Parts: sequence; structure tokens; C-alpha cells
Amino acid sequence: MIGNVDDPTEIKRYRDVVRKAGIHGDYVIIGVEHQSTFDKNMIFRLLNYDAMTYINQVESKKEVYPVGSFVFYTGDKKWNTPLELNDYFDIPEELKAYINEWKFIFVDVKEIDTSKIKDEQTRYFIEAIQEMYKGNFEGLHRRIKMNRDNFIYAAIITGSLDLIRDLPEGDEIDMCEGMERMAEGFRNEGRKEGEK
Repeated sequence: MIGNVDDPTEIKRYRDVVRKAGIHGDYVIIGVEHQSTFDKNMIFRLLNYDAMTYINQVESKKEVYPVGSFVFYTGDKKWNTPLELNDYFDIPEELKAYINEWKFIFVDVKEIDTSKIKDEQTRYFIEAIQEMYKGNFEGLHRRIKMNRDNFIYAAIITGSLDLIRDLPEGDEIDMCEGMERMAEGFRNEGRKEGEK
């Protein structure tokens, strides 16, 4: 028998990344979602993930750890959907005390302060994404040596695929040489377009 279209259906969803992390013997379950587009229902997705993580811990009859959810956003536009459950609804002030607050931690790659990132290649990766979104290819020259795969991932995330067309070979890219080769490719392409 086919159920009514208004009946709720069970949907199995999985987080992009789940890790157990510890500081001084205290543990937390961290869930990370990578988002490159808006999802107006993100708050409900993460609420579902967190609830299922708690239920699974309880049912396994092991220790229950707190759960934290992060959204790592790599889209080019400004995020414009609620980060807290209460922001999703227009709740009268008198009722707010009776509604559970729930929120997730939102990280926009374009706004990360890279000076706080200790790992050099991770810092270069985030900075490359930021410079590509700005269209500031001169800013990429400042990275002396960057992991080739990280550069490719940054170009894919930002839709800057032209940057990887003439990428030098090797595990690390000398950004000065690499960017100069790419710039020369763009200049040649511009000349051909002009001749047409």
C-alpha cells in the first residue's frame, strides 16, 4: 500500500564528517557539514543529525558525549538562512522562554582569519580560496610553495577551473612561476580573442 503524500517518510542522511575529539580527557562528538549552496532547512538537517547521534549513543549503552555541529560554507554568496532554530520562526516574545533554542556553528571560508591557522598548507589552502573568490590572482603570488592538490581543490571549490588548466607538474607549486604561466596563458587567450 502506498502511503499518503502528507505522511512523514523516513529519510536516512549522513553527516559529511563525524569525529570524536578530546581536550584534557573531556570528549565531544563533532559533526561537520560542507555546504557550497544555501539550504534553508539546514537547521533542521543538523538538528536531526544531532538528535540521531544522541539516540545512537544512548542505545549503544555506552557513555554519552555532547554533540557539536559545524557548517563549513564555501559558496560565493553571503549565507542568508537561519543559524538558530528560533530565527526560523516568528515567535511571540511571551512564548520564547518555552521554545528550546538550538543553533549550529557557522564558518564562512571567505571570512576566516587565516593568521590563526598554524598549519602552513591549510592556511595557504584557505587563503587561495579567499583570493580566488575575490578574483585577486596577484594575491596568490604571495604563497611561496603550495601543495598542488590543495590548489586544485581550491580552484574546484571556487569554480576557478581555468587556473588549473596550465598548472605546473609536481607535488608543490612555486606560486610565482605557476601564476606567471597561468597569466601568460590568459594573455595569449586574450590575444586570440582580439584577433578573432
